[in-house]
Amino acid sequence: MRVEVNQGPSAIFEAFLGNPSQFDAASVAALRMAMRRFLEACRDGLRRDDALIRMCFSSVLCVHFCAHAILCAEDNQRPFHRELEIGFSQLQAFCEKFMDPAR
Repeated sequence: MRVEVNQGPSAIFEAFLGNPSQFDAASVAALRMAMRRFLEACRDGLRRDDALIRMCFSSVLCVHFCAHAILCAEDNQRPFHRELEIGFSQLQAFCEKFMDPAR
């Protein structure tokens, strides 16, 4: 969901859905459905990541066990998570223009 990673899905969606009349209607519909599922999986991943950060930060066991682990501190994970959210928002906005079957 970071800009560096999104080029693959973005390029695929743009190549095949940017001018869908070039392709079989059933294949275009299937790709649109796959794009929706992909975005939902990304959204779910963000929710899970947020929950894990919160759980790790608030868990006494984790805080005690990971006292010296950089990856377990909410302060260290929040900026990265925010970047993921920004990247997802950008990808979602980009994909919205390809969602309309009338294109």
